[in-house]
Amino acid sequence: LNPVYKGNETLLDMLDKRNDGSRDLVGAIVFSNDAFVVSYMVDEPQFVAKKLSYVNYKAVPMGMGTQLENALWAGIDMILANEKEPDNDLNKLRLRMFGVGNDYKREDVQVILEKYRSVAEHSCVIIFTDGEFDNPAGTANRMSVYKQLHLCKDLGIKVYVISVETVDAFVDRYTKDTGCFSTIFRDFEESKFRKAY
Repeated sequence: LNPVYKGNETLLDMLDKRNDGSRDLVGAIVFSNDAFVVSYMVDEPQFVAKKLSYVNYKAVPMGMGTQLENALWAGIDMILANEKEPDNDLNKLRLRMFGVGNDYKREDVQVILEKYRSVAEHSCVIIFTDGEFDNPAGTANRMSVYKQLHLCKDLGIKVYVISVETVDAFVDRYTKDTGCFSTIFRDFEESKFRKAY
C-alpha cells in the first residue's frame, strides 16, 4: 500500500504548495468494513499527511471488507457537517440513501438540498479502492453508492474513484455525472499513482 500513501502525499504536497493565495480544507478517511475518520477537514495538508502516515493498513479493522457506501457517506458527511453532529436534515438525506436503487427520491428534500449546496460548493471526494464493489446498488439495510453519487451531483460534490482492479459500470457513469471520473490501475507503479492524484 506504499503507492497509496505516495499518491496521498503527492496530492497533499500539491495543495500545500499552491501559491495563488487560496487555501483548501482537506480531510482523510480510511475504510474497510466501515469508514474511520483519520483527520477532519483542516487547512493544513501536511497535518493530514502526517496523520495518514500513522495508519497501519494491516491492522484490524482494516482489511475486513470494502464498504464503499460507508466511505462515500463519511466523505459527504465530512463536507456537509465536518465535526458537528449531523442535524435532522442531514439524517433525512442519509435515510434516502438506503435500499436498492440507482437514484433517490427527491420529493420533500429540495429545501435541504439548497441548504447544503452552498456548503458543498467547490468540494470533492477522492476514493481509492481495491475495486471490490459489494452491492453498490444497496440493500434494505445498506446505502446505495449509486444514490449517493446522484446526491453528490445534486449538491455539487465532485467524486473521483481510483481503483486497482475494476470500476463498476454505474459508478463509472455516475462519477462522470458529478463532473469527474473513475480510473483503473492494474499495478502499483508509484509514478502512475502520483500522476493520478
